Amino acid sequence: MPDTFEIAKILVTEHELDVMLPRFLSCLIDELEPADAGSVWLHDPVDDRLVAKGAQGYDFAPLQQIRLAPGEAMAGKAFQNRQARLYPTPEAAAEGMADLTPEHQELFRQATAGLKLPLSAVCVPLASGQTTLGALSLLSLRQPSSFEPEDMTFLEHVADLITVAIQTAQLREELDAVQALSEANRLKAEVVSTLAHEMRTPLTSIKGYSSALLMDDVTFSPETQREFLQIIDEECDVLQDLIHDLLESSIIEAGLLRLELQPVRLPLLAEGVTSDMARRAPQHRFFVDFPSSFPIVDADPDRVTQILRNLLDKPGLELP
Repeated sequence: MPDTFEIAKILVTEHELDVMLPRFLSCLIDELEPADAGSVWLHDPVDDRLVAKGAQGYDFAPLQQIRLAPGEAMAGKAFQNRQARLYPTPEAAAEGMADLTPEHQELFRQATAGLKLPLSAVCVPLASGQTTLGALSLLSLRQPSSFEPEDMTFLEHVADLITVAIQTAQLREELDAVQALSEANRLKAEVVSTLAHEMRTPLTSIKGYSSALLMDDVTFSPETQREFLQIIDEECDVLQDLIHDLLESSIIEAGLLRLELQPVRLPLLAEGVTSDMARRAPQHRFFVDFPSSFPIVDADPDRVTQILRNLLDKPGLELP
């Protein structure tokens, strides 16, 4: 009976399926003398198909393109029937693969290019309780009747181990996804809170100056009125930019952002941004330093301007 210690060690120490499964199969084939190639197929509930998630002795790229229906080929039968099956002869192995679709036959041929046709095979379901995750398939390419009944017993024990390891890895992935979603929601709430705070400043100025202009018991000179209106106009621009940024963040999140590239003189663009910031924050001094040989670059000037404004427009800048 082969030793399961090395196999168990891999299943315990590796947590990523794309690393765990190839290492597991390599070790299993080394331990189980008749086995020359193997694959692990997992069920995708989205389209009710089995997908190769790990393989040894195959060209994995074409194998990954195969999507077996339950009952199709050896792995599909083991998954559907929840029963381990031995294919002791080349004829039995060929019969087990006979119901592959023409497309899958071609992909399997590409995946096994350079290998002999299987002379015997064994396929074991990966099941836990009422749940069937997939199937484990092993091929012998050297002589018929290679696998023995005791090999089936060993593989059923191994199948129990790999099933638990796969479930653990999947639960870990789900937990990571939940934590990532939680972090994304936290960041969204933080962005909303920041935008609400930043919007309050221009709204306060707009409300204050417009209320002053509407006062019946105070008369302002035309120059003062124009100054107040100029401030209101500028703060409306600030508010409009904040709303624009919020809308664009939604576009970015949806993956719909498109860049409009054109030749841009970055020094002139940076000078324009800093001049505007200097006017809004006269207590600060800004310097733009580009080498005289700085080349014209292809960029989206609106996006670059937005980035520069976001970098300069920090809470500590004390803009009015």
